[in-house]
Amino acid sequence: GLAASLAALLIAPSAWAVQVFNPAYGTSGMGSVGPTTPNRERSRGSSGPQSAGARTASPAGFAGLAGIASDGSLTPDERRLLDYTRAHRGGARYVFATTNWNAASPYILSAGADVLPLGGFSGKVPFPAPADFRRLVAAGQVRYVLAGGPAGLGPLAAGTGNTAAGPTAATRIADWVAATCAKVPASVYGGTDTPAAPPAPARTARTLYRCGPGQ
Repeated sequence: GLAASLAALLIAPSAWAVQVFNPAYGTSGMGSVGPTTPNRERSRGSSGPQSAGARTASPAGFAGLAGIASDGSLTPDERRLLDYTRAHRGGARYVFATTNWNAASPYILSAGADVLPLGGFSGKVPFPAPADFRRLVAAGQVRYVLAGGPAGLGPLAAGTGNTAAGPTAATRIADWVAATCAKVPASVYGGTDTPAAPPAPARTARTLYRCGPGQ
Protein backbone atom coordinates (compact mmCIF):
# COMPACT_ATOMS: atom_id res chain seq x y z
CA GLY A 1 0.00 0.00 0.00
CA LEU A 2 0.93 3.69 0.10
CA ALA A 3 2.44 3.49 3.59
CA ALA A 4 4.69 0.60 2.62
CA SER A 5 5.82 2.35 -0.55
CA LEU A 6 6.72 5.53 1.32
CA ALA A 7 8.55 3.59 3.99
CA ALA A 8 10.65 1.90 1.32
CA LEU A 9 11.51 5.27 -0.21
CA LEU A 10 12.36 7.00 3.05
CA ILE A 11 14.19 4.37 5.10
CA ALA A 12 15.63 1.92 2.60
CA PRO A 13 18.24 3.75 0.49
CA SER A 14 20.11 0.57 -0.49
CA ALA A 15 18.51 0.43 -3.92
CA TRP A 16 19.57 4.03 -4.52
CA ALA A 17 23.14 3.29 -3.47
CA VAL A 18 23.38 0.28 -5.76
CA GLN A 19 22.06 2.18 -8.79
CA VAL A 20 24.22 5.27 -8.22
CA PHE A 21 27.34 3.13 -8.54
CA ASN A 22 26.00 0.99 -11.39
CA PRO A 23 28.25 1.57 -14.44
CA ALA A 24 25.19 1.27 -16.70
CA TYR A 25 24.20 4.78 -15.63
CA GLY A 26 27.65 6.34 -15.92
CA THR A 27 29.82 7.33 -13.01
CA SER A 28 28.20 8.65 -9.88
CA GLY A 29 31.35 10.68 -9.26
CA MET A 30 30.31 11.23 -5.66
CA GLY A 31 29.32 8.91 -2.88
CA SER A 32 27.43 11.79 -1.32
CA VAL A 33 24.36 11.58 -3.55
CA GLY A 34 21.26 10.09 -1.95
CA PRO A 35 19.01 10.08 1.09
CA THR A 36 20.11 10.87 4.63
CA THR A 37 18.20 10.51 7.86
CA PRO A 38 14.89 12.45 7.89
CA ASN A 39 15.15 16.20 8.50
CA ARG A 40 18.84 15.96 9.39
CA GLU A 41 20.87 18.11 7.08
CA ARG A 42 24.51 17.18 6.82
CA SER A 43 27.17 16.96 4.18
CA ARG A 44 26.87 13.60 2.44
CA GLY A 45 29.62 11.06 2.07
CA SER A 46 31.33 11.83 5.39
CA SER A 47 30.82 10.83 9.00
CA GLY A 48 32.55 13.92 10.35
CA PRO A 49 33.39 17.54 9.57
CA GLN A 50 34.87 18.30 6.19
CA SER A 51 37.55 20.80 5.38
CA ALA A 52 36.80 23.53 2.87
CA GLY A 53 39.02 21.76 0.37
CA ALA A 54 37.15 18.48 0.82
CA ARG A 55 33.81 20.20 0.26
CA THR A 56 34.84 22.03 -2.88
CA ALA A 57 37.20 19.66 -4.64
CA SER A 58 36.04 18.15 -7.92
CA PRO A 59 35.72 14.36 -8.10
CA ALA A 60 38.84 12.63 -9.39
CA GLY A 61 39.02 12.94 -13.15
CA PHE A 62 36.36 15.64 -13.39
CA ALA A 63 38.20 18.82 -12.43
CA GLY A 64 36.87 21.89 -14.21
CA LEU A 65 33.60 20.37 -15.44
CA ALA A 66 30.49 22.53 -15.37
CA GLY A 67 28.31 22.22 -12.29
CA ILE A 68 31.01 22.50 -9.63
CA ALA A 69 31.69 26.11 -8.71
CA SER A 70 35.27 27.19 -8.24
CA ASP A 71 34.80 27.82 -4.50
CA GLY A 72 31.73 25.68 -3.83
CA SER A 73 29.87 28.61 -2.23
CA LEU A 74 26.27 29.66 -2.74
CA THR A 75 25.44 32.80 -4.67
CA PRO A 76 23.22 35.36 -2.89
CA ASP A 77 20.21 34.18 -4.93
CA GLU A 78 20.92 30.55 -4.07
CA ARG A 79 21.20 31.42 -0.39
CA ARG A 80 17.87 33.26 -0.47
CA LEU A 81 16.19 30.35 -2.25
CA LEU A 82 17.56 27.90 0.31
CA ASP A 83 16.43 30.09 3.22
CA TYR A 84 12.94 30.35 1.70
CA THR A 85 12.48 26.64 1.08
CA ARG A 86 13.83 25.75 4.52
CA ALA A 87 11.36 28.17 6.11
CA HIS A 88 8.42 26.73 4.14
CA ARG A 89 9.30 23.02 4.01
CA GLY A 90 6.98 22.09 6.88
CA GLY A 91 7.55 18.41 7.61
CA ALA A 92 8.96 17.62 4.16
CA ARG A 93 11.74 15.04 4.00
CA TYR A 94 13.66 17.16 1.49
CA VAL A 95 14.17 20.92 1.38
CA PHE A 96 13.61 20.56 -2.36
CA ALA A 97 14.31 18.27 -5.28
CA THR A 98 16.25 19.31 -8.37
CA THR A 99 15.93 18.08 -11.93
CA ASN A 100 19.70 17.62 -12.23
CA TRP A 101 22.91 17.34 -10.21
CA ASN A 102 24.17 20.73 -11.44
CA ALA A 103 21.35 22.48 -9.60
CA ALA A 104 21.74 20.41 -6.43
CA SER A 105 25.51 20.45 -6.00
CA PRO A 106 26.01 23.98 -4.52
CA TYR A 107 23.38 23.33 -1.85
CA ILE A 108 24.69 19.86 -0.95
CA LEU A 109 28.40 20.67 -1.02
CA SER A 110 28.30 24.11 0.56
CA ALA A 111 25.29 23.97 2.90
CA GLY A 112 24.83 20.23 3.50
CA ALA A 113 21.16 20.69 2.61
CA ASP A 114 18.73 17.78 2.23
CA VAL A 115 18.32 18.16 -1.53
CA LEU A 116 17.14 15.33 -3.79
CA PRO A 117 18.94 15.41 -7.19
CA LEU A 118 16.72 13.48 -9.60
CA GLY A 119 18.75 11.06 -11.68
CA GLY A 120 21.84 11.24 -9.48
CA PHE A 121 25.19 12.61 -10.61
CA SER A 122 24.86 11.50 -14.24
CA GLY A 123 21.17 12.34 -14.59
CA LYS A 124 20.44 8.79 -15.73
CA VAL A 125 20.01 6.87 -12.48
CA PRO A 126 16.34 5.76 -12.42
CA PHE A 127 15.70 6.95 -8.86
CA PRO A 128 13.19 7.93 -7.84
CA ALA A 129 10.81 6.42 -10.38
CA PRO A 130 8.15 8.89 -11.55
CA ALA A 131 5.38 7.07 -9.66
CA ASP A 132 7.46 7.04 -6.48
CA PHE A 133 8.19 10.75 -6.82
CA ARG A 134 4.49 11.52 -7.16
CA ARG A 135 3.87 9.53 -3.97
CA LEU A 136 6.52 11.57 -2.16
CA VAL A 137 4.77 14.77 -3.29
CA ALA A 138 1.33 13.48 -2.30
CA ALA A 139 2.64 12.57 1.16
CA GLY A 140 4.22 16.01 1.65
CA GLN A 141 7.78 14.66 1.65
CA VAL A 142 8.72 16.88 -1.33
CA ARG A 143 7.16 20.34 -1.57
CA TYR A 144 9.54 22.19 -3.84
CA VAL A 145 11.35 21.35 -7.07
CA LEU A 146 14.11 23.47 -8.62
CA ALA A 147 14.01 22.91 -12.38
CA GLY A 148 16.29 23.96 -15.22
CA GLY A 149 19.87 23.63 -16.40
CA PRO A 150 21.59 20.70 -18.12
CA ALA A 151 20.83 17.15 -17.01
CA GLY A 152 23.57 15.51 -14.98
CA LEU A 153 27.14 16.79 -15.06
CA GLY A 154 28.75 18.00 -18.29
CA PRO A 155 29.43 15.33 -20.95
CA LEU A 156 28.21 12.49 -18.72
CA ALA A 157 24.61 13.44 -19.44
CA ALA A 158 25.09 14.13 -23.16
CA GLY A 159 22.70 17.08 -22.72
CA THR A 160 19.68 15.10 -23.93
CA GLY A 161 17.87 13.78 -20.86
CA ASN A 162 17.41 10.54 -22.79
CA THR A 163 18.84 7.04 -22.86
CA ALA A 164 18.65 4.34 -25.50
CA ALA A 165 15.38 3.26 -23.87
CA GLY A 166 13.87 6.76 -24.08
CA PRO A 167 13.47 9.69 -21.67
CA THR A 168 15.12 9.24 -18.28
CA ALA A 169 13.12 9.05 -15.07
CA ALA A 170 14.38 12.55 -14.21
CA THR A 171 13.14 13.91 -17.54
CA ARG A 172 9.69 12.38 -17.06
CA ILE A 173 9.48 13.80 -13.54
CA ALA A 174 10.58 17.24 -14.76
CA ASP A 175 7.83 17.18 -17.41
CA TRP A 176 5.26 16.24 -14.76
CA VAL A 177 6.43 19.03 -12.45
CA ALA A 178 6.19 21.65 -15.22
CA ALA A 179 2.66 20.52 -16.09
CA THR A 180 1.36 20.01 -12.55
CA CYS A 181 3.11 22.24 -10.01
CA ALA A 182 2.88 25.99 -9.43
CA LYS A 183 5.76 28.28 -10.32
CA VAL A 184 7.22 30.33 -7.47
CA PRO A 185 8.35 33.73 -8.82
CA ALA A 186 11.93 34.55 -7.89
CA SER A 187 10.68 37.80 -6.37
CA VAL A 188 8.87 35.79 -3.67
CA TYR A 189 12.16 34.68 -2.12
CA GLY A 190 14.10 37.82 -3.06
CA GLY A 191 15.88 36.32 -6.04
CA THR A 192 16.27 37.33 -9.67
CA ASP A 193 15.07 35.43 -12.72
CA THR A 194 18.48 35.34 -14.43
CA PRO A 195 21.84 35.21 -12.64
CA ALA A 196 23.86 38.34 -13.44
CA ALA A 197 27.33 36.82 -13.25
CA PRO A 198 27.29 33.05 -12.73
CA PRO A 199 30.59 31.68 -11.39
CA ALA A 200 30.18 28.49 -13.43
CA PRO A 201 28.54 27.75 -16.82
CA ALA A 202 25.99 25.42 -15.21
CA ARG A 203 24.43 28.17 -13.07
CA THR A 204 21.81 29.09 -15.62
CA ALA A 205 18.35 30.46 -14.92
CA ARG A 206 16.22 27.98 -13.01
CA THR A 207 12.59 27.89 -11.87
CA LEU A 208 11.31 26.96 -8.42
CA TYR A 209 8.01 25.03 -8.30
CA ARG A 210 5.67 24.36 -5.38
CA CYS A 211 4.09 20.91 -5.61
CA GLY A 212 1.45 19.00 -3.72
CA PRO A 213 -1.60 19.88 -1.63
CA GLY A 214 -2.15 23.58 -1.05
CA GLN A 215 0.24 24.63 -3.79
